[in-house]
Amino acid sequence: MSMPGKAITLSPRYFFIPLLIFFSFTYKSISAQEALTPNPLAEAWILEKVASGEVADLSEQFRNPSDRVISAEFLENLATGTLTGIPRQGVRIANATIVERLLFENIDIPYELHLESCEFRESVDFSRSHFAQDLNLSHSRFLKPIDFTDSRIDRSLWFDGATFENQANFSLAGVGRVFILQDAVFEGETDFSLLNAGVQVWADGAQLQGAWILLPRNLAAAWS
Repeated sequence: MSMPGKAITLSPRYFFIPLLIFFSFTYKSISAQEALTPNPLAEAWILEKVASGEVADLSEQFRNPSDRVISAEFLENLATGTLTGIPRQGVRIANATIVERLLFENIDIPYELHLESCEFRESVDFSRSHFAQDLNLSHSRFLKPIDFTDSRIDRSLWFDGATFENQANFSLAGVGRVFILQDAVFEGETDFSLLNAGVQVWADGAQLQGAWILLPRNLAAAWS
């Protein structure tokens, strides 16, 4: 024989609170994504600085890090001289954030390119490119893979203090003067196979935390 049961009525607040939490997190997520969109004011300011031969350190002009986001297309066009004439000092940018995939493959850059203390949130491709002067990526942070396969840097390649959180591929790369890796941290797999053996390497304090492939003698000596 079935016993009569007492109906349970839930207060509307038991449904409202979870929905409120859900929409709160959704709003924060959307807001974060919207915050990480390229800032046209930052890009215009960079153009002015580059044209005058100065370093475009975005932290000096834009105190909020979310205002320092520049597009990959802007950086690609700037580096190739499409947007403005490049002075003899080259392109020098610091403290920028790039949230899109950066495609620098198969390009020829005749002047210095500095992207120091920058954050790259998507993959970066420098494969088969040629840099006639220094390429400086000191203290930058790479969250996704970076590819330097078969690239050529006639002078020095700077990665001192940089952090690689994913794969880093330097296979078949050529550096004319000095490969600077002091205090760099490689957290993912790193490929140095057939990196030109004659380059001078500075690697004091560098850390190979992930797997590595074919560490050349000059690199191995610098790490020892």
